[in-house]
Amino acid sequence: MQIIRNANHQYVISAGAHMTPAAEIYHNSVHAKHAHLRILTDDYRLLETSEIIPFIRNAEGLPLQVIISSEKHHCIEFLERCGFTRRRRCYEMKVSKDDLKTDLRHIHSIRSASVGDKDYEECCTLLYRYYGQTHAFVCPLTASFEEFCKSIPDFAYLLRSEDSVLCAAFVEGNELAYVCSESESVFSVFIEEVLGRLFASNPEICFEADDTDWAATVLKRLFLREADTIYDTYVLP
Repeated sequence: MQIIRNANHQYVISAGAHMTPAAEIYHNSVHAKHAHLRILTDDYRLLETSEIIPFIRNAEGLPLQVIISSEKHHCIEFLERCGFTRRRRCYEMKVSKDDLKTDLRHIHSIRSASVGDKDYEECCTLLYRYYGQTHAFVCPLTASFEEFCKSIPDFAYLLRSEDSVLCAAFVEGNELAYVCSESESVFSVFIEEVLGRLFASNPEICFEADDTDWAATVLKRLFLREADTIYDTYVLP
């Protein structure tokens, strides 16, 4: 039995005349300290017999990271046997106003900002810092501020003091793409006002809530509805 790494960044298990594409690696410049792994076969006995995971870990020279549906129990059991541990659970949410636990509170001091505005740049600075903090345990942020901002929506709601932005919510269409804040007590009121504005023009909105992200967790807890899909992140150091 032999393991071959091909030109497509796939690891193939060769057993006699039989070739089994077993896993592939991809890299993410935003999180460059890990090698991101996809399992391509559900033949877990073959994967274990070949010892492909330690082979890949040694070949890549980086911690391995897998993002996987929480419903893929057999694959998760295989990963855990190989030494992976869960670092994050991500809830994909699609909700309407009827899914709210209580009526929304309103404040009238939030602003909006777009690319080119000074407020928008301050929102990006807050998000970059917050994102780095909430992802440090999962996979450290390695992108520069400029590179990171390329993936952020062009519009944000914000709440600010005289000196700085306290909370921000980046929105694209009906998606609440990113939230961040300096204070949980301030954010809990801010995000309710943001939701009120979004529901005024959208029957449904969507967002992701990581269990490592306290602001997104505050947002998720405003709703009765459970997540449509749950993804887990596993890491082998």
